[in-house]
Amino acid sequence: MKKHTLISVFSAVILVAVVLSSCGRTNNMTYRINHNTGDEVSLLGFGMMRLPLLMDENGQPIRNERGQRIVDQEATNRLVDMAIANGVNFFDNAPMYLDGLNEKAVGIALARHPRSSFFVTSKLSNFRDCSFEAGKAMYLQSFKDLQVDVIDYYFLHSIGGGGLQRFRERFLDNGMLDFLLAEREAGRIRNLGWSFHGDVEVFDTMFEMGVHWDFAMIQMNYMDWQHASGRNVNA
Repeated sequence: MKKHTLISVFSAVILVAVVLSSCGRTNNMTYRINHNTGDEVSLLGFGMMRLPLLMDENGQPIRNERGQRIVDQEATNRLVDMAIANGVNFFDNAPMYLDGLNEKAVGIALARHPRSSFFVTSKLSNFRDCSFEAGKAMYLQSFKDLQVDVIDYYFLHSIGGGGLQRFRERFLDNGMLDFLLAEREAGRIRNLGWSFHGDVEVFDTMFEMGVHWDFAMIQMNYMDWQHASGRNVNA
């Protein structure tokens, strides 16, 4: 079995640090070194699941013809600018966030900065359609929306929900994991890992597969630390 290495990065959730070591401070930001790639990742990251929206006079989100909420791009640009100016370089995304408009808005905001100034994530959010064709299309669309040629950290999104059978349907039986491993080998994914919510049996299985994982993300809520039970085993 290959050695498993976890890399922690921060986004909208708190992650477990296991192979990152401190590498000093810039702009009062603390960084960690990804020992697989040498990346200096900001300890604080920017989770892009919730962004400023255009609102009507009643304080309700304005929606486009497809019923999607509309991101306030100018406000989003300012937030990204402020984050980068203060040393944040990790921006976490998924194609399902913000009614599917997250990555387009983030791509516009980040394209205004040098590519070397940020690390960008995306996720395989194949919850509705587990087919290989749909998964590959979602993966390729993320590159277009984020306006990048390489995704720094790519996730199998929210493993654990639905147990092992659901995990197999989403990533194994359809060939998606093999495809993503090949994409990492080709250099289009720099780090491949997963985010976890749910069945701890799936969590344990990840370390028994013989796959080299570059990182993992968990959700941790301090209020739940002493009270996790049943499905609530994220921390």
